[in-house]
Amino acid sequence: GFETAEEGYEIIMAVGKKAAEDPRKCLLSKEWEQAVTANILLSGMASFEGINTLPAAAAHSFANGLTVLPRASGLLHGEAVGLGLLVQEEILIAHGGDKKPQRGLKEFLKSIGSPVCLSETGIIKLNPDEMQKVTDKAFTPGESIYSLPFKATKEEFLEAIQRIN
Repeated sequence: GFETAEEGYEIIMAVGKKAAEDPRKCLLSKEWEQAVTANILLSGMASFEGINTLPAAAAHSFANGLTVLPRASGLLHGEAVGLGLLVQEEILIAHGGDKKPQRGLKEFLKSIGSPVCLSETGIIKLNPDEMQKVTDKAFTPGESIYSLPFKATKEEFLEAIQRIN
């Protein structure tokens, strides 16, 4: 399982930029096919294995939290989850995780044109009420953030959102 996930990750990191650019040029390249195949494989593995591990738990909760903001309605799911991965990275660091950026995630997201902070989505700044609404939605009972291997708090979540901006 882990070796397959690692291989999929390496494929996406190697061909992801070109794979993201090619459809914009009306090209369906070998790199695009490789990235889509790896993404489907990794998504399927996460769905199957994720019952106990959920490696993107806080990321999806963040994306779900953004749905309470009408001005975030134009954000694609993948863009919101990408931002959420950066939020999750900050939460992991708060719980003793590696302080180095997780394997170039921010740089990769930038390279494919995905936002790496809320201001790049058109959400220039969240006021305190909006921040609380996003957080409350992210911490709704049953949300995936509760599947992290530790108890994340709303305060950590709010701080993590502020740090990615």
